[in-house]
Amino acid sequence: MRPAVTAVVTFLAVALLASACGGEDESPFPPFAATSPIEELLGAPIDPVEAAAWDEALIQISITNCMADAGHAYQPDPTLLAFQPEGMVPGAAPPGPEVADIDDARSMLSWMTSEYEIALLPEEDQSSARAAFDPNFDATRTDAERDTYWQDLTGGPTGPGCLQNSESAPLADPNRDGGLIAQFNQAAETAYAADPDVIAGAEAWRTCMTDAGYDYSSPADAERQLRGQAAGTSRLTDEEVAAGDAGSVVVQARIVDELTEIAALEAEVAATSQGCATEWLVARAAVRAAVADDFVERFG
Repeated sequence: MRPAVTAVVTFLAVALLASACGGEDESPFPPFAATSPIEELLGAPIDPVEAAAWDEALIQISITNCMADAGHAYQPDPTLLAFQPEGMVPGAAPPGPEVADIDDARSMLSWMTSEYEIALLPEEDQSSARAAFDPNFDATRTDAERDTYWQDLTGGPTGPGCLQNSESAPLADPNRDGGLIAQFNQAAETAYAADPDVIAGAEAWRTCMTDAGYDYSSPADAERQLRGQAAGTSRLTDEEVAAGDAGSVVVQARIVDELTEIAALEAEVAATSQGCATEWLVARAAVRAAVADDFVERFG
């Protein structure tokens, strides 16, 4: 895991403790530990992967506090706290945000596969399997208690739940300058689009991926296609509909097999993308650093 991302995960644990012990007027969001003038100016990371991890940490803090207010104990899932794209290839250097996009598809595929695999287990084994998979599954809850927990978390007829209410948590962080962050991100995107090295790097990525046998316009396009393939596995075939197999073990097993194949493809795509993206990511990092220097000079 990247050192800065590791710090984000550590921050979450400390911040949860602090928010539980602090007074009502204290912010639950401690300030980001800046390591550069631009981060001090913005109050947040500028690396897109680290920024996404930081935002997710703030969201998880907000969900935890919201659920506590509703009388529930919520345990943040460590896999949600940070992208870990370096896990795609053991020992490889972590790629940048475009490659990390694909890792988001991996997280979704892992979750979907686990859900279907649990459904295939004997009923008496499903609770223990789900408890190992989901840190918030409590087999001792009654059905009514479980329904209340999930409605408070995910929402229901009475309104949105803590997940929806926490989506904007990063915007509520008083320790960072949201307006300036938006300006910085827009300036960086504009600079990427005009920079010849970034443009050349993106084209080099596409050519490299095509040579490897893949047809993706960008890593984000790869993620979208993988997500679409995964979502399609749950659709019944004409034969399954005719046989009345909806929800059957046969269908569950077919879905697990297809998701497993897609997950294997995702790992191959991610590893290939990582090898193809070096020129692109180096160019983007250089442009982002130049934009950062300009912002520090103008607004610091």
